[in-house]
Amino acid sequence: MKDKFDEMYLKLSGANNFYKQGNNVKALSIYLDIIENYYPDKDEPYKHACDILMAEKKYDKAKTIANKALKAFREDNIRGSAEYFKGVLESIDQSKKPVKESNVKKKRLNILDNKFMTYGSILLLILSVLLSLPDKLNKLFFLIFILVSLLLVFEIIKDIKKNVKVTSKSLVFVVFIVLTLYAGYKTPKEEWLNFFSVDFTRSASTETSTASDNSSDAEKEDESGTKIVREDLDKLEKYSERITGLESYLLKVNENRIFLRVNVYEGTGKERAKAIAIDLLQELNSMKDVPKASGNSIGDLYDKYNVTVKAYEGSVMIYSAKADYGELVED
Repeated sequence: MKDKFDEMYLKLSGANNFYKQGNNVKALSIYLDIIENYYPDKDEPYKHACDILMAEKKYDKAKTIANKALKAFREDNIRGSAEYFKGVLESIDQSKKPVKESNVKKKRLNILDNKFMTYGSILLLILSVLLSLPDKLNKLFFLIFILVSLLLVFEIIKDIKKNVKVTSKSLVFVVFIVLTLYAGYKTPKEEWLNFFSVDFTRSASTETSTASDNSSDAEKEDESGTKIVREDLDKLEKYSERITGLESYLLKVNENRIFLRVNVYEGTGKERAKAIAIDLLQELNSMKDVPKASGNSIGDLYDKYNVTVKAYEGSVMIYSAKADYGELVED
């Protein structure tokens, strides 16, 4: 009997060496041999065998070994801790419980799921290219893209630390960086200077305002007949429909100030944009009781007003000027 115990402890020592070296296959083979054929008097071979089987997710075999150990404890045949093996059985029972449906749905809706991000970024790219976004929306998209790009950076860093391939996430990250730069480029300087404003203005609209819209007709005309009234602005709007290259314009008249913003189509160019602004101002001048303007002159009407003109091609300002002695002088 003593020889058998000596043989068991010799085998147990060899199995422990294999276990420490990470050779779990040989270690497990010896532990199982000891359990089956030598009736060990301590829990060490049972415990190490359970550790290896649990790590390999062989839960049924681990459960069998844990039950054998608990039986030996009940019969008072081994020394050690029975609580460890009870914990093994509880862990196995927990691992076999079905995953709740709500958890599955949460995982599928994870915003950093590869497919979701890939399809979402493609959709946003198409929207950014095809739609002519107002300035405020460009700024909003810029903020969204910056946030998503930062989230992707953190995810990629975590994956790299885990030695996980990040090909798809890196591709999505590049797409969002491109979108961020595009949205930032399409947002004019005025929006960055007034970053948190929320007043949406359609660039394709024509707005007009006069200081005396609610006044009587008598108040709308001064003695020289040079007061700009709503009727003049309505005529100018109809005239503007015939101007080639003009996408839209915004004209504001307030007391002695006139502001004209001209929006031209892509590729129109600075000189044509300037000519369009002069054309609009000359037409408005011709409606009043003042000499007709020609050439680059905008007319005598504007001697009574401070005139500011800005021309945009897309979201880029290509021309800015003010009236001086009946002509536009570039800023």
